[in-house]
Amino acid sequence: MEKTKKNSRHILRYVLLALLVVCAGALCGFSLSNTGQGLIQDAYGSSMELLKQNATKQVTLNGKSSGTLTYKETMNRSDAPVNRRSDNYGTYDVYADEDGNEYIFLLNSDTLCGYKAKDATDIMDYTGKAVTKDSARETADAYMQSVFGDGAQKYQFESIEVQSTVFYVDYCFYLNGAKTDDQVTLWIRTTDGAVSAWHAFNRGRYDGYANRNLSTSAAKAKLEEQIPLVKSPDYEIFDQYITKTDDGRLVMHYDIVHTEEGARKTHTYEAPLE
Repeated sequence: MEKTKKNSRHILRYVLLALLVVCAGALCGFSLSNTGQGLIQDAYGSSMELLKQNATKQVTLNGKSSGTLTYKETMNRSDAPVNRRSDNYGTYDVYADEDGNEYIFLLNSDTLCGYKAKDATDIMDYTGKAVTKDSARETADAYMQSVFGDGAQKYQFESIEVQSTVFYVDYCFYLNGAKTDDQVTLWIRTTDGAVSAWHAFNRGRYDGYANRNLSTSAAKAKLEEQIPLVKSPDYEIFDQYITKTDDGRLVMHYDIVHTEEGARKTHTYEAPLE
């Protein structure tokens, strides 16, 4: 099971790396170009890119002012347009500073959900690691405190892994003792210890839900009712977390793996929590 989790995380690393690097050009579902119109149509709905093209922001990140940030593009990570979702999570505005570093904000808001330095990853795969795992963890903890302030205490450390020249440090927000998909991942270069990128795409999404009556046991019972074989030795739940559907319902998401004729197959299932 642990190997499956790690393989899943490794795949996610490359997906997120591609997302943050590619957002400099492609827009993950949006096709935006200067058409001279105020609204640009795409497969997911309208993007107000042209109406924002002169927009600016300024933030303080890790104790330093970003200077003036200029709107660059909007990227979409959702299969549904914003007007068919209960909130804007899944769609983000990208702003850049004069050096080409990118800042990712929740659509039409000042909620900072990510950052990517222009040189987020090193080109060369150095054999010698200048930064240790312990020092990378200390850097990550301090950075979390700087960026999230008192809110950093809401996130629990999950894991730290190294791939090529980057340490990936994960933290997760727990709601009533259950993991959510409000996850923070920091990229720390092994060569100089710098935080070169981070993302928290669901930052703050579950604020205000602490007093809700959520039944994780009922969700598990629903899973076992719908997929009875999940209780057999050939099935295992290798990950589960709270997420939110497009229409605003809280559900428990299950990633399930089972062995069939020697091959491992994966399934997903979502059970209501309310």
